[in-house]
Amino acid sequence: DLLVQAYAVISGVADGERAAICLKTAENLIDQKAGIIKLLYPPLSSESYLGYISDYPEGMRENGGQYTHAAMWYLIALTLIGKQDFAFELFQMINPVEKCSNKEKSDRYMGEPYVLSGDVYSNKDNYGRVGWTWYTGSAGWAYKLITEYFFGLKKRGDFLYIEPKLPKKLENSTVVFKYENSTYYIEYKTGLCPKITMDGERVEKIPLKPNLRCKITVETGFRE
Repeated sequence: DLLVQAYAVISGVADGERAAICLKTAENLIDQKAGIIKLLYPPLSSESYLGYISDYPEGMRENGGQYTHAAMWYLIALTLIGKQDFAFELFQMINPVEKCSNKEKSDRYMGEPYVLSGDVYSNKDNYGRVGWTWYTGSAGWAYKLITEYFFGLKKRGDFLYIEPKLPKKLENSTVVFKYENSTYYIEYKTGLCPKITMDGERVEKIPLKPNLRCKITVETGFRE
């Protein structure tokens, strides 16, 4: 069950080796062919009734399909144990832009490339087909994954903290962060050790004030 494994790590109940084991077991829910991360497996049958979830056909919505909220929570959990490269790879796998990158994929997915879905089916009759699209909850969690975890941008009161878990494929990225009428240009670079500079001066956090135009450099530290 993806929820159990992801939230064991996000909540801090499982850490270290236990966290790694939790998320390793969840890899059994990844279906590369369909391009989905299942919520649970095996799906519930009519003989194993556990409430309304069992009313869905096997492999549809929560009953063994991809529930995109949970998929995003799983990717967030992966970043927390240092597996952000794997998290980004899976994010691209479930990204609707990628699902519509050619006719074969698009014909199977049958959804818009520019919005996230709530669910994608693993049912053999609708394999890889989208369910509900324009799902703002899934989109919100995807936004949080990208901004707060990959790029590490966390607004706390009058300060911006930057604690990135940057995948290698996002290295050397630039983010433009807006606050009221201020603009912060944030460049990510690989350095020998993690550090943040604001207009050339080393800082631990970024003050959020009006009428500023700042250049921030984030050195993420060297990774193998």
